[in-house]
Amino acid sequence: MPRLVTDLFIFIGVAMFIFTSLLFTSKSQTQVSRSLGGYVFCVGYIWLYYGLYRENGISIAPRLRYSELVFELLAGPFLCAYVRNL
Repeated sequence: MPRLVTDLFIFIGVAMFIFTSLLFTSKSQTQVSRSLGGYVFCVGYIWLYYGLYRENGISIAPRLRYSELVFELLAGPFLCAYVRNL
């Protein structure tokens, strides 16, 4: 069961990165899509980080340790920008 949870964290993070790339490469770029893309990127990075943390993948790259704090702090302003631009 813990392996399934770890794989789900990693899968959801990668899926959010793919969704972000689709948002940023669409032809109709609006302020709403950019702020939503930033928010989804931040949340996807957090999911992927915790998935790799549970798998001990962070020990391979020690410089990534605590890097999720930056994205946790950026998620709030991106969410505010998205709601304001709606």
